[in-house]
Amino acid sequence: MFLYEIRTECYFSFQCGTGFCDFQIGEGLGYCGACETACADQGLNAEGLFNCQSVCEEEPETPTEAPEDTAAPVVECSSSAQCGAGGFCNFDNIISGFCESCSDIVDCVSAELDTTEGSASCIAACEAFQNTNADFVDSDSGYSMDGFVLQLFANTPCDLISDACASATSNSCQYAYCREFDNRCFVQAHEIGYHCTVTQVSDENNIEREIPGLCVDGICVWNDSAECPDGTLTAERTFPSCGNQNFHRTFRFQGQQCPQTGSTCDDFGPVVNNLICWTSSTKDEFKFDVHYHDPNDVNVERDGHDFGKCIIGEQEDCVIQSPGTYSYRGMDITWGTGENSNEYTTTLTIPLTQKIMAPYLHCPDGEWCRGTVSCQMNAAEPCGRTAISCDGTASPTVEPTKTPTVNPTLIEVPSSHGDPIIWTFNGDCYDLNKDGLYLATSHPQINHDVYIAVYNDYMREIQIQDKSGEILLSVNNLGDVINNWPYRFSEELKKCHVGEETTCNLFFTEYTFDAQQFKYIVQTLPHDYHDPALKEGEQGIHLDIFPRPYEGFQQHKGEYNGLYFANPLPQQLEFCPDGSQRHREGI
Repeated sequence: MFLYEIRTECYFSFQCGTGFCDFQIGEGLGYCGACETACADQGLNAEGLFNCQSVCEEEPETPTEAPEDTAAPVVECSSSAQCGAGGFCNFDNIISGFCESCSDIVDCVSAELDTTEGSASCIAACEAFQNTNADFVDSDSGYSMDGFVLQLFANTPCDLISDACASATSNSCQYAYCREFDNRCFVQAHEIGYHCTVTQVSDENNIEREIPGLCVDGICVWNDSAECPDGTLTAERTFPSCGNQNFHRTFRFQGQQCPQTGSTCDDFGPVVNNLICWTSSTKDEFKFDVHYHDPNDVNVERDGHDFGKCIIGEQEDCVIQSPGTYSYRGMDITWGTGENSNEYTTTLTIPLTQKIMAPYLHCPDGEWCRGTVSCQMNAAEPCGRTAISCDGTASPTVEPTKTPTVNPTLIEVPSSHGDPIIWTFNGDCYDLNKDGLYLATSHPQINHDVYIAVYNDYMREIQIQDKSGEILLSVNNLGDVINNWPYRFSEELKKCHVGEETTCNLFFTEYTFDAQQFKYIVQTLPHDYHDPALKEGEQGIHLDIFPRPYEGFQQHKGEYNGLYFANPLPQQLEFCPDGSQRHREGI
């Protein structure tokens, strides 16, 4: 295990946890400061003083650059959280912007803000979840999920294997039986609301718990009205705070398109809360429609595609086909459409989801469409609350550890190297040996993401993209650099480490840059194995990548996603054997 001492440089106060960024270094860079001492007594420059007061004091003084006293102070922001109740960040600069008041906005679409990020931010802060007294139309009767013939026994008369059929599914929200009319083993979902239990939900002590749930279209999902089975010993458990999740993509496309992480379409659910999905279709090209499909209910013969059943969308085979407020499968769904002089928009809000859904964009045949889809939500429930578990136990008999085992100022750091082996922030290890462009690190309140490209079993490129998909920085294994990144970036030729002569040719190039709450270290190194493009005796070049966290990261660790936090394709990419050791510790 490699441990890394936390550093305190910053570009945004968000990187400083409960503190602020003092901007003392210059060019937008500073050090994290604490709020314990009055801002005026810390010897800060004008920018640092204003930032300190914005974070630490209720009524910050107007900075020297602000307008006259009669005007409201200009507050810079990189998230709406910095704008207080009733405000939002307009993201005029895509990754940052200025605070505006919801009271100054009639509606977010007609306001025609400068960026799609600003429009999405406005909707999330000012309009979402304001319809608590709405009349929700019951839509449960509009569709019943189909069952299916179990493929394992598809060609076997069911009366010959009736016992095997009855026990063929371990899913507590499904049951299998011999269907009479064709004598085949048929799997059917239990009725909506059938009681079940959800396993592998970790509490605040990172102990997996079994919690009560309800069946919704063949999946067991947590619900605060669910109860544990009769006779089960229950207990109240505290679950960790809700992390944030999001995906945001801008496309120009033909046919059908979906936002993707790697090669997989992004989805949400089944139990995320405060979901807000927003789309914008620009009027300078053809208008696209957005449909939300259930990827767990695929029937190509029925639908003509493999996206899954359409749940929400302006199409006749969707369950919900027009804007309005609906109650469906235990969800309060608000779906709206709008337009201004530049774009057509849709907005979907669900306080608590009970199904998995994935947005697909549909462009008219043969035409080009362009626009954005943006979804943000809090992580899976239960989180940030005390909830009932179905695995109550007696008082513990083991005496707790009296002293900590790890220095609290040090944290485990991930790495990615070789062909390529990934170690995550959670201590997991897996082999990322499938070609593709993968999301490496992403945070919903920071408007740029880091991606890593894998080709022929090795990492070949790292990119920083804004939320619209524009490349801000790119470094590949051949030394090609695209640098539109306004923050720190360096390139250095370094001597190989002692003992690494067989994996390093005297010198290697190292790139470093800051992104989100990390200092990224990227090294170009040779390899001579597991590369199908190489002939015997030849060498190829790949990237080894080490993200190093800054102060404040640990507080927000659960809000990040990407390949450094979880295996993106757990059914395809093999996990490392137990006891695996890291090949390199990096710098």
